[in-house]
Amino acid sequence: WEMNGKRFMHQIWHPFARCLKKKVADTPTKEQQNATLAVNLSVSFVHAHLVAQAFMADEFGKSNDDDQRSADSKASFADVYRLIILESDTEIQKAEAALAARDAKDVDITKSHLFCKIMLSHAVHDITKVRDVGLVSNIEAGEVLEEIGTAFYLLSSNKHEYSGELSKEEKEKALEKVQI
Repeated sequence: WEMNGKRFMHQIWHPFARCLKKKVADTPTKEQQNATLAVNLSVSFVHAHLVAQAFMADEFGKSNDDDQRSADSKASFADVYRLIILESDTEIQKAEAALAARDAKDVDITKSHLFCKIMLSHAVHDITKVRDVGLVSNIEAGEVLEEIGTAFYLLSSNKHEYSGELSKEEKEKALEKVQI
């Protein structure tokens, strides 16, 4: 588990992060960045294993009456399937233990920021799609995309703290800008 995380950081994350890095006064410390990355890796790792397990169950976990393999072959396949799921569960437990070892507030904040980034990414996709079919102009889409970019920037430059929940009125005002 840890080796996969280190490989990911070295081969994928660090080059990507260098492209996005901006110097700002309230940039998170290296320690905060590493804590955030570790939580993101653990959460992503668990999610990937759960998705893979669901896929395995859909594709290989069912008994198929039309299966022409011998009984020994079917039993062997079932044993291999169970072993794969067991190994996956073990890796999930390791990743969850790594999360549990971290400060609960840090984990909650990082998960919240990750969720926000996912939602913002979906919003970018949706706005781009609506613009491409001509339902909004390039200027209108650009304004919304600029606000989403600002939100991404604020999430990235946050010093690993909650910056406070918006009031109901502030939420409604913000939603008015993105409702279609």
